[in-house]
Order: sequence, then C-alpha cells, then structure tokens
Amino acid sequence: MIITYNGHAQFLIETASGHRILTDPFDETVGYPCEEKTADVVTVSHQHHDHNYLKKVTNSPIVLDKAGSYSPLDGVKISAITAFHDDEQGKLRGETLMFKYEIDGLTLAHLGDLGCLPNQEQYNFLMGVDILFVPIGGTYTLDTLQAKEVVQKIHPRCTIPMHYRDEDGGIVGLLPPEPFVKLFTDNPQKMPLCRVTKEDLSQQPKLIWLAPTP
Repeated sequence: MIITYNGHAQFLIETASGHRILTDPFDETVGYPCEEKTADVVTVSHQHHDHNYLKKVTNSPIVLDKAGSYSPLDGVKISAITAFHDDEQGKLRGETLMFKYEIDGLTLAHLGDLGCLPNQEQYNFLMGVDILFVPIGGTYTLDTLQAKEVVQKIHPRCTIPMHYRDEDGGIVGLLPPEPFVKLFTDNPQKMPLCRVTKEDLSQQPKLIWLAPTP
C-alpha cells in the first residue's frame, strides 16, 4: 500500500492490487495545488467545499458520503459513522463522518473534521486501527492536545497528522503541525509518501509526517 498526502484532509491510498482511494478532495481555496485526480473510490466526510470537491476527480468513481458499511471493490471494506464537526453537538458546523478502511490486511481510519473528543461508541469503532489520519489544526477540528488525547486513547500503530496550515498551504487560522509532531519525536522528518504492508507495519515510525504532494 502507498499513501500520499495531497494536503488538508486529502490522501490518495493505492492498494497492492492497484485500486485508488481518495479521501476528502479539497478545492482551490485551501491553498495547496488543486490538481486533477483519478480514483476508484472517493470518501467524503462532509459537504463542505474543502472536503467534497469532486470536480477534480476526472473519472467516475464510487462516492461514499454517508454512514454505513460498504464493499466497493474486491478486497476493500469501508465503513463510516457520524461524529460532530464542533464541540457543541453539531450546532456550529453540523456533522462529519469518520471512515474506517480495511485494505491489504491493514485497517486505516480517517477522522474527517472531528471537532470534539469521541464518545465511547466512536472510540469503539476506532479501536484496533493500524494507521490513523487525525486532524490537528484546531479552529474547526481537534487541536494539538485534543488530537494527542485521541491518539493515546486509540493507540494506533502509526499516526498521520492532517488538516493544518504550513508553508505549503492550508486554511488561514489553522495551527501548524510542528507542535503536534514534536509530541511524538525529537527529530521530526517529513516523508514524501508512506509505503507500508502488513508485514512491515511494526517497522514503521509511530508518527508519519507526510509532505504535501500534488
């Protein structure tokens, strides 16, 4: 499996069999290059312009944007549950989906625009994941310390931060990634991509800081 970070909450997950899964495609307002993509499946956590820009996907993918359990491709299972996009029970920004992917013998979870600490039912859904994509930028989602608490509770093998602002782009007002990254490593190094299999998962760093790649 190859995981590439395009910026914001958008990742491209390429499976061992060549399937392509795209998460939360962003539009031009986010500040990262908004380049065209192809994908077999696109997951959309919520209907905000920085997470649902399907126009950039040039083919006709399967789009998953509702809670439920799906088997969209051979060897791929995806499930989603609802959570809140703020810390006021959705009164400010509504709901977001949290997705769980079972691919190539690994389980990944994308927390969407989670805006508050999960409840026990949501934690139960997330327990046992191998790789966790967690928002860390605050303002609209979890901030540095909230994200740390979620990671410590779920205890994934690898954590990949997302939804922040750095020198490459991101929404104005979001926190930078460095404070979160430094909670996990004294020598943070950006990686261009993550290449991982079930067999080498134990050799991966606990914190994977991916450089945004168009």
